[in-house]
Amino acid sequence: MQSAWQTRAIVATLGIYALGCAVSQSLMSLGGTLAALLWAIFFIRSLVNGDLSRMRRLEKFSIFGILAFCVLTLTHLVLIKGDLAALVAAREVPLYVIPTLALFPAFRKRLREQDLALILNVCFVAYAISSIYGISQVLRGSAAIGFLRNPLYYSYNLLFALAFFVCVFWLRPHTSLGRKALASALLALAAIVASSSRMPLIAGGSLIVVCLFAHAARAKAFRLVSVVVVGLALAITASYHMNPVFHSKMSKLVALRVRHDFSIRGRMAIWEHNKDLFLENPIWGVGYQQNAVDSADNRAYRRLWKPGHAIYAHSIYLQSLADSGIVGAGLLFASYSALAIAHPSSFFVWGTALVAGSTENVFNNSKAAHSLWFFFLLSLVVLRMRKKV
Repeated sequence: MQSAWQTRAIVATLGIYALGCAVSQSLMSLGGTLAALLWAIFFIRSLVNGDLSRMRRLEKFSIFGILAFCVLTLTHLVLIKGDLAALVAAREVPLYVIPTLALFPAFRKRLREQDLALILNVCFVAYAISSIYGISQVLRGSAAIGFLRNPLYYSYNLLFALAFFVCVFWLRPHTSLGRKALASALLALAAIVASSSRMPLIAGGSLIVVCLFAHAARAKAFRLVSVVVVGLALAITASYHMNPVFHSKMSKLVALRVRHDFSIRGRMAIWEHNKDLFLENPIWGVGYQQNAVDSADNRAYRRLWKPGHAIYAHSIYLQSLADSGIVGAGLLFASYSALAIAHPSSFFVWGTALVAGSTENVFNNSKAAHSLWFFFLLSLVVLRMRKKV
């Protein structure tokens, strides 16, 4: 009975997390909290049972590297600010450990293949609803897109789901789950196009096209792939001509008119600020999320945000270096890279984060980070599915 309840707890937690990432911010936070608690339970259990000693070196390095990053980050923050209230700014830190939940033997043993299939189907349905909802809002002329209401957060949330769906399709292209995954990925890309967010479109579109042509080369399915790619091109072209926001943003990007693009201009100013912070504190950084710029001090953002709104680095690289220094950023990137090397299926999500994160802080912006770490976790266990599922 205990074993059955443990299995149900894992499935329920991941199901809540999947639904939360797709359609509800409250459920998203609840799912992340439950997943972090599961991580703590399985970590302690693995320490007691000696399971960690049987893991591969890269896996052990990943777990303890990320754990060390979390401890150093929280300790450093308290020491800098001098009070426990500073920990409120670090509420996303526990999310970092979530992907390594997949490495614990107790978790792998409890999560069965049919449970994985159930969770994946929940993801497919939930994100299909989220994508269709977002597209319908754009067609109605709404400025608030998706359950997160912000087109930027919405598109990055979809992006990591898309990367994971592409991973499932690549691993299981001729199965029912593989076909559902491809359909969900294409629908998510359509919603990203509707959101007019450029980097998620570039990263997600490139990933799908490259994966489709690679699949065509190995499966000799060039006709089907060509139809899908042409369809994507037509959809993007239609959006370019029918959506004024998308047309304006893409025109400025293609023409490299940086002066007229407040988004690029604002990012460049913020990147310069964070570069200076890093050079002043290269070893330990200035403290977790202590690198914000007041919107009132940045011309590009004055017309978007009220004074007092905190703008962060808009880059995982500069954000990590500015707030955590060489030590923290080194631990963070080395740990996840080791995890991706040990489990190549996670490269789809991790690689997408490395590309898309160059212009947006997807690590600890909770509205994007939940989706990233959740699908990173699923990408580590998806290989356990049978080919006939």
